[in-house]
Amino acid sequence: MKWNTHIDATTAKANSMLGFLRRNLGSAPKRVKLQAYQCLVRPHLDYCGSVWDPFTATNKHKIEMVQRRAARFITNNYSWDNTTSVTALLQQLGLPTLEERRYIQRLTNFHKIINSQMDVKLPPEIVTRKSEIITRRSKPNYLQVPFTSIKSHKHSFFIKTSHDWNDLPQHITNIAETKQFTEALRSFKGQ
Repeated sequence: MKWNTHIDATTAKANSMLGFLRRNLGSAPKRVKLQAYQCLVRPHLDYCGSVWDPFTATNKHKIEMVQRRAARFITNNYSWDNTTSVTALLQQLGLPTLEERRYIQRLTNFHKIINSQMDVKLPPEIVTRKSEIITRRSKPNYLQVPFTSIKSHKHSFFIKTSHDWNDLPQHITNIAETKQFTEALRSFKGQ
């Protein structure tokens, strides 16, 4: 239930494609390398990411390392001294972490489910709480999520995303249009 095999296969495909780009676009301008990465490598890492979103540090690291290698390739900066920060290279290129991208993808899909724009129903154990008592957490779109101590269930799409949904400000969860919701979510996350 950890998706280890899938993540290994996905990162292997993405690294293979990145190697192809390094061999064939080594002297290309930065913008061409960036566009090639975004069109040919990153889709392997994003495809259905909301479903297999990893929760172990090892799997998260494997996925992020592909993008970090890509940042070095795009900027042609392979120095391994202490003055080079790959995080700074990613910010310079305007590339959010892949974990942030999966977060937005998960919540966007969840928004579609909540607003009946996707033919998927919420599990019966996750219910919208309608409370007459005003509390810190009372808001129209607050979801009551069952407690679970099983890691694979706790980090499954519906449970994990329900908790993330509850942590969003009310003005974002009230947005009905998916495109506006995604834009508000990106600005909320600082992307």
